Formats: sequence, structure tokens, C-alpha cells
Amino acid sequence: MTPYIRLAALGLTLPEPPTPIANFVTHAESGRLIFLSGQGPLRTDGTLFTGKVGEDVTVEQAYGHARLTGLNLLAVMHAAT
Repeated sequence: MTPYIRLAALGLTLPEPPTPIANFVTHAESGRLIFLSGQGPLRTDGTLFTGKVGEDVTVEQAYGHARLTGLNLLAVMHAAT
């Protein structure tokens, strides 16, 4: 099963790779390795979800933010290959 089939089975789609919010690159390649940096739970408008779990965001919201961060990382890897 490819990662794309697995994502589809979970009802997920890759977003467009996020634009960096600072002056840095989103990834660097060395041989067969890809190093990722600077990713977080970005909304589609480019703003960042923030807050402390239990105070500013619920546990459920934090899980959603973590999932969004993971999807953003996958999108950067997809764009790099």
C-alpha cells in the first residue's frame, strides 16, 4: 500500500506545502535523506495555531493541530521528491 492510498483510506489529502513564515528553507536533501524544518500547525491562510493544551486549546484540538503538522511535513516531503 502506498502512502497516498493510506492517506486516502483515512480520508486525508495532502495540503499544498506551507510557505515558510520566516527566512529559512523547509527541507534539505543529503543523498537519500530529506531533513525537514520549521513546520507547525498552519491554517490555510498561513497563520499558526498556538496555545497551551488544557489552557488555550483542548486535547482534541491539540490532536488536530498535531495531525495538521504531520500532513504539512508529508506535503513538504512530497514536493521535495
